[in-house]
Amino acid sequence: MPIKQGTMMLVGDYGLGVINSPSVSAYIDNANSTKVPNGIYAELTDNIGLGASAPYGFGGQSVGIVSVGMHITRSNDFRSQLATSYSRSGRLFFRGSLSEGWASWREVWHNYNTTVDPQGFIKRASPIININPDGTFTTNDESEGATVTRVTQGEYLIEGVLGFNSDAGWGGVDGGIEIPLDVNKQPLIWVDSKVMEDGSILVKTYHRTHPNAPEFARNDIDDFNDGDAIDIPDGRFISVRVQMPEQSIYNVRMREMEEAQTKRRGNESTILVR
Repeated sequence: MPIKQGTMMLVGDYGLGVINSPSVSAYIDNANSTKVPNGIYAELTDNIGLGASAPYGFGGQSVGIVSVGMHITRSNDFRSQLATSYSRSGRLFFRGSLSEGWASWREVWHNYNTTVDPQGFIKRASPIININPDGTFTTNDESEGATVTRVTQGEYLIEGVLGFNSDAGWGGVDGGIEIPLDVNKQPLIWVDSKVMEDGSILVKTYHRTHPNAPEFARNDIDDFNDGDAIDIPDGRFISVRVQMPEQSIYNVRMREMEEAQTKRRGNESTILVR
């Protein structure tokens, strides 16, 4: 709609009706300004406060921005923004502002950036490997390419990794394994691990009893004593948070996306200068 006589909105203005959305800088110098016009934009994370301080794997990428002005009063300019990543992980952030500036970006948690541990609790997901009793396993986007082999009873070898991830949310490098509990919140197994010279992880599981518990809760199993090697309990799994190498499928994909997006940004800047 025209905002004054003799002007008309065209296809592509403020990102409407086009395949490739414009940069915020096409309309205003500062992408973090509280005066960004309403619209749909594409912008590098470094220009919207998601650069060096961004969560892992998000700095330097392009994101889709939806900017909406709420209302303007005599003293305040209320606005909100959504930022969506172009990666397969589908990360989503939002923030709001008053006239004095933007609040911090907040990330939305969903089924791609969280995982459910063996106890049913939600934790940050990446990069996770879930190992089943028979050695079959599942990976997520960030741990894609890692493999697991059941070596023998109670031994599982994880390859294609560089040891445990140091995320404090999982207890750091010494807390990267989650094991199943019984209904009384008692561990069903003992677990030991060794990081090999090449970064592979050998995980060993052992039967675990609770002799001081009531008889029904001792986890006694015929032919197994406390500390005997045993597979992961049937119907359960263990979660292992690993460190992936720089050349992992996910890391290579992220670098290629960042390079392509940076190149695209450079081309757009050249066109604007001309």
